[in-house]
Amino acid sequence: EEVGVDFYDLFDELVDQQSLLLKPAYCDISDLNIHVVWETTLLLWLKRLPWLQARARELPGFQARLESSLSRYLKEKREEFAEKDLVITRDSSVYTDRLEEEEDVLCGSGAGGETSG
Repeated sequence: EEVGVDFYDLFDELVDQQSLLLKPAYCDISDLNIHVVWETTLLLWLKRLPWLQARARELPGFQARLESSLSRYLKEKREEFAEKDLVITRDSSVYTDRLEEEEDVLCGSGAGGETSG
């Protein structure tokens, strides 16, 4: 029996095509962190993976929990930086703007996924 593997390429959504840098909505608030912000990245996966989108819609308060998680993280990061007398230079509104832009994915009007591979 063969097991199929689907490949989902999110490069174009994650990276600015001119600079080839990660788009601000996915960069961590800290210039010192190399990891992406998972809450905004998860929105891309929800758009591409219909089964994940359906599962998220079944979870009561998923959107609110996603927003709450992001808010807590940003608050903790700001407090951590303040304790160390460091300055955050990135604008955190890009994260909440991204969540608002993609709210339709979580509320039932998002598009289906696409596969290649």
